Amino acid sequence: NGASENRNNNGYSGSSGRQGVVGRLNVKLANRYIFETSVRVDGSEQFAPDQRWGVFPSVSGAYIITEESFMSDVPFLDFLKLRASYGVLGNDQIGGSRFLYLQSYNVGAGRYPNAVFGDGDVYPSIWEGRLASPNVTWESVEKFDVGFDAFVLDGRLSITFDYFYDKRSDILGDEVATIPDIYGIVPGIKNVTRVDNRGVEVSLGYEESITPDLTISVNGNMTYAKNEVVDTPEPEDINPNLSRIGHPLGMAFGYKALGLFQTQEEVDNWATQPGNTAPGDIKIADVNNDGMVNEDDRVPVGVTSGSSNVPNYIFGLNGQVRYKNFSFTILFQGATSVNQYTCCEGAWPFFGDASTVRSNLDYWTPENTDAANPRILPHPTNNLNHDFSSFWMRDASYLRLKNVEIAYNVPVL
Repeated sequence: NGASENRNNNGYSGSSGRQGVVGRLNVKLANRYIFETSVRVDGSEQFAPDQRWGVFPSVSGAYIITEESFMSDVPFLDFLKLRASYGVLGNDQIGGSRFLYLQSYNVGAGRYPNAVFGDGDVYPSIWEGRLASPNVTWESVEKFDVGFDAFVLDGRLSITFDYFYDKRSDILGDEVATIPDIYGIVPGIKNVTRVDNRGVEVSLGYEESITPDLTISVNGNMTYAKNEVVDTPEPEDINPNLSRIGHPLGMAFGYKALGLFQTQEEVDNWATQPGNTAPGDIKIADVNNDGMVNEDDRVPVGVTSGSSNVPNYIFGLNGQVRYKNFSFTILFQGATSVNQYTCCEGAWPFFGDASTVRSNLDYWTPENTDAANPRILPHPTNNLNHDFSSFWMRDASYLRLKNVEIAYNVPVL
């Protein structure tokens, strides 16, 4: 009901091009041998005509060994299936970038969105965007899995196990890290990185009927996964301590904290740290032993960034008791081998316009030398107290009671 001059309407319409063909073959023999193979061929607008098509095959097989007659001599084993699979998947997306093989241009944007010509006529500027990459092609990931499914003890105990290994190659990205600023233009998207990921998944379940009316069941699962950057663009003269190769995705680099300075003598006898360093400040490791703490002393301090800040271990436990029409269910969930970097309003008192949190009360003073936090200083500090360091890295492992449920199933009349 506002005035007409305040009304607005906008929208967006777009289209993209991709073609694909998929074929699949399934075979099952003698109720024990299972085989499946498939292949897909995809073409994407992202790549030049001679790089446009990707072929992605997969194959899997399973063997239900308990269907063999010789397994009848194993009375406790009710079912056992061995399985393995291998496949290749592709990706052609990187943010909102499109037509990666073509030179891009920007219109009316950036620092100088307009240009003036002649008698003062104003035209939107056009300037070079990301460079063309005529040889860029599909990012791919090879996925290998081997495992088994089993039921034992008359089906009361179930076991599932998987080992997986993913090799992601030709990951789409740029080489900004290897190009000096004087280059003057955004480099094109290329196939530049490889990341490996491997781990195991285990699931156990047990169900027992104590009486005709009483049944208990317990199910647990655990997943371990760890990735590693195998190859990625880096400067030739990079400090080896700052190389991302050999570390997980999202690895953060900062100073290694050794605790807090307790006396002025300790400060004086330590490597020189930037700023006004005093007792109660964070003591930083002089990694290269040159008598000075600076950027050359940064090291890996933990995985913290983006979606890579995920646990190496994830686990859960579910239990249920059923008595006649009543049931009681409880679910625990947890994770470990995961970090969380704390800073700013959540860690530093009086940061910006924020006040403080309860944990800030335990700060260093000459009378409180075992404090959890350094001495209080306004932000930004004139030293390394608020710089990125392992001091502010926290163990984010947890175990929580996620759900408790009491239910009654109304009988059907």
